[in-house]
Amino acid sequence: KQWYQRRVAIRAVARWQSGSNFPPQYLTLKLDRPSVIRKITFGKFHKSHVCNLKSFTILGGMSEEGMVELGKKGLTNNSKPETFDLDDAFHGNYFPSSYIKIVPDTTWGPAALNFSIWYVRLSGVSDPLYVNPCILFF
Repeated sequence: KQWYQRRVAIRAVARWQSGSNFPPQYLTLKLDRPSVIRKITFGKFHKSHVCNLKSFTILGGMSEEGMVELGKKGLTNNSKPETFDLDDAFHGNYFPSSYIKIVPDTTWGPAALNFSIWYVRLSGVSDPLYVNPCILFF
């Protein structure tokens, strides 16, 4: 089975910044159509920054209430974008998502600082020929 890649790009004019560092803080992305998200890329400020995410959890699902963990990751505190593979399969079946949630855990700065996400790029498959059987399985 061949997977066709389609990039789902999310870019804001400015970074996403939480109001505080107290849980629950999260960013939920609604996709244009159900997709199997295979990778996530985080862009960063042009130099290291105390609000960069040190650790975070990625969740995905077909609804905001029924999400599963796709990975626990962490960024290095520099200016280079980082790409992570996500856990996109369950018992050999690819997991579809209409929503991706990024849940920050810690930053590189003191505990009192808020969380910042500069930009996110999602890469995966959105072709209904491949995604629809995944939706039926789950």
